[in-house]
Amino acid sequence: MISKRTEKYSVSARLAVCSFFTLHPSRLICYNYTPMTSILKWQIELIVIIQKIHNPLLDHFFQVLSWMGTEPFYILLFSFLFWCIDTELGYKVALIYLFSTYINENIKYLLQQPRPFDLYPDLKLSEAEGYGFPSGHAQSSTVIWITLAWFKRKIYLWLMAFILILIIGFSRIYLGLHFPTDVLGGWITGIIIIFSGMILIKPLKNIFKKLSPQQFVLLSLVLCIVLFFLNPVRQNASVAGTMAGVLTGIAYRGKHHFTSKDPWKYRILRLTTGVIITSIIYLTCKLLLEGFPVFLNYFPRYYILGLWITAGAPELFYFLGLIEKTDCRLL
Repeated sequence: MISKRTEKYSVSARLAVCSFFTLHPSRLICYNYTPMTSILKWQIELIVIIQKIHNPLLDHFFQVLSWMGTEPFYILLFSFLFWCIDTELGYKVALIYLFSTYINENIKYLLQQPRPFDLYPDLKLSEAEGYGFPSGHAQSSTVIWITLAWFKRKIYLWLMAFILILIIGFSRIYLGLHFPTDVLGGWITGIIIIFSGMILIKPLKNIFKKLSPQQFVLLSLVLCIVLFFLNPVRQNASVAGTMAGVLTGIAYRGKHHFTSKDPWKYRILRLTTGVIITSIIYLTCKLLLEGFPVFLNYFPRYYILGLWITAGAPELFYFLGLIEKTDCRLL
């Protein structure tokens, strides 16, 4: 049985898929051989083989790994980078990740490829929304961990990046949430975005340096709003809002830049305090904006969140004495 979401696909695509699979994965039969349906067929057969090892312990393990590709995890990760490790690195990784997420969501929207459990619901071992290709988890993990390893230039980070990228990608296949080609597509797209980002960072930085903070913020807001309206869906509102907030934080940082060279006890206090307030801000905005149209619901919520993490929180930490005076310098 095919899920309701596949009703969005074209009639020809549905017929191709429906004519190709029986209901039981062990009895997948080719009735009408075409290149596209043959690709889907062998991948579903592979997922069925992989899931033969499935058990509650492995299910939980791979679900935890998949959580490392979700919004809450990345909010924690970026907060940790900004407040505890390296502010400059946090900006670079966050912006490349947000751009990657925007590209991923819109490729998915254009292609509208089903997930494995859309074709065979029994393959579903965890929850997922939206379309399948390319895998957002595979793409995001590639972008995040390779970018971190690239800038920090530590062998252990490269090793960790390689392991996490592979195992997170495999988890999506194991859980029946992505085809192997979805994961491969996510990896390839992520690598392309990383190299594009590395090439563009310096020229863009030189251009933006010529703008006043007010001009920079205004330009950032206009560009992010345009990005949303190119495809006005919820995911794009969240990404565009966060990007606008982070870019506003960059302009603010032009006057107040915070580094993280102090003892770990201060960093832990900053992270704990910041995460609690971040949660309060997120839940408050959600409560106040729930029910508004997509743009008014999500763009302001994530704009405030991005601005808080990059500018508001460091200012509060300085006020509370969680950042020493030597760690704050006017530029």
